[in-house]
Amino acid sequence: MIECEIVIITIRFIIYTLPALARNMKVTIPIKLALISVVFLSINLFIGYSVYQSFQKLRNSQRWLLHTDVVINQSHLIYSYTKEMQAAGRGFIITNDSAFLKPFWPARGNVLPVIAQLKLMTSDNPIQQRRADSLRIYMEKLCEYASNSINIRSQFGLAAATRYISTKEGESLAAHIQQITNNVQQEELALRQQRLQTNEQSVLHLNMFALITFAVIMLFTIISMAMVASYMFQNRQKERRAAELVIANNELLFQNSEKAKRAAELVVANKELLFQSKEKAKRAAELLIANDALIYQNEEKEKRAAELVIANAELSHQNNEKEKRAAELVIANVELIYQNKEKIKRSAELIIANVELSYQNYEKEKRAAELAIANKVLLASQEIANYGNFKLDYNTGVTFWSDQLCDIFGLSQEDNSQSYKNFLSYIHPDDIDEVLKVTKLNNVTASNVNFYHRIIRKDGSIKHLHTWQRLEFDTSGNAVSMSVVANDITDQKANIIQLKNQNKQLREIAWMQSHEVRGPLSGILGLVYLFKNKEFDVTTDEIMEGIITCSEKLDQVIRGIVDKTVAADILDSNVEI
Repeated sequence: MIECEIVIITIRFIIYTLPALARNMKVTIPIKLALISVVFLSINLFIGYSVYQSFQKLRNSQRWLLHTDVVINQSHLIYSYTKEMQAAGRGFIITNDSAFLKPFWPARGNVLPVIAQLKLMTSDNPIQQRRADSLRIYMEKLCEYASNSINIRSQFGLAAATRYISTKEGESLAAHIQQITNNVQQEELALRQQRLQTNEQSVLHLNMFALITFAVIMLFTIISMAMVASYMFQNRQKERRAAELVIANNELLFQNSEKAKRAAELVVANKELLFQSKEKAKRAAELLIANDALIYQNEEKEKRAAELVIANAELSHQNNEKEKRAAELVIANVELIYQNKEKIKRSAELIIANVELSYQNYEKEKRAAELAIANKVLLASQEIANYGNFKLDYNTGVTFWSDQLCDIFGLSQEDNSQSYKNFLSYIHPDDIDEVLKVTKLNNVTASNVNFYHRIIRKDGSIKHLHTWQRLEFDTSGNAVSMSVVANDITDQKANIIQLKNQNKQLREIAWMQSHEVRGPLSGILGLVYLFKNKEFDVTTDEIMEGIITCSEKLDQVIRGIVDKTVAADILDSNVEI
């Protein structure tokens, strides 16, 4: 859950903090893309590390489950060694046949190392350590007691051995050993249940983190698309500015052509002034000749001088305008060079953006193909595993049932638009109260639930289902949709009942083989021993009558075993794998 909180904080940082920093820093598009790439890389590294940690937790929990099973098997092995030593000792005491001691000595030699191994495996549990010590003490006493009974039978005969074992000390020690092994198994079973719950929680956390990772990747994709759209909008604005600049340049060219016309007119005016000066010289010569016209010419000169002053002023004004236009032309040329450089930069950025957009489109096509394949695999897996699902949208009230779910409920594939109320109507009346209770608790606690129940199909047949239900919420905490997955476990239910009956038959067969067969067989061996050695005052007819009686009991036991074996085979043939 800590990983989930860190991912949420990172998402908030990307949504609220990074855009503000980018606006304040006024960075370029390549720098923004580099910054987002660094953030994406950091998020991916964090996600990889978190997934690795989750898998490590899952592996540790599975290793502890395996360790618990091994400890339980060790305790079973200790008790089986105890039963082997007891059975071998009783057979030897009754028959004095050393063949019965063949399983005794390996069991006596192996049981104490197995207890030591059990203590080593439970070194993290002080209670189990004390039980292992007690088990070793009782086992040493039992081994000593069994060895003494064997030695007494070998040296002093059946009567002395019978008196020795009549104290029931061996049975008391075996009972203590059985009680301790049962306590060890119960303790390990409790630990196994706790570790199984831890394992399930680890799997749940891993699934939740995978879902959050998918949401983060989708968010990053949306942010990238928004940035590309913003960049395209900026390019359109730049194109508009370029068009306006072209219009301004055309206007400047028009102004320059007007200036050239004014310059040509000024040249004509200068030529006119030069002609007037020549005329003035002629008039001066004429003044020398014609004194009478002097006054008139002086007046004309004064008029021409006034006009010349005005023409000079106009010429000075035109020169000033030319200088202003020249300065504006220099500034316009500098601005044009700068704009051309900016256009080159924008063109390079546009090429990079187009390459990135092409790559993203390729990735989208690839993801779409993968999604299509995944949908086909999902339909095939639902049909194989007999799973079905539907999703209810609270806003629209629309549901869509998968083909496999319609098949489980006995509906046609055209009837795949069923409401959640219809789903509840198929539930068995004996199970509906429990299902409503569980689903109501799910709505209150906003958690995922699963439950077992029966349904009555449209044709009246009954199915056993294992159903999962999950709610999805919006940002305000309101439920917006519900996903339901149902698994048909009717065949599994029947197989489990068949297997339980078969196991019961096999346990009875094992009990008869290990206890009921041993009694008549031990009696026959004892009578044969009496007949062979003649140690007691017993007639041959009595011995033969006893052998016949024990043989008949043994035959009855064997017949019972055969009948139960046949019944177990019939059950095994009915179990579907």
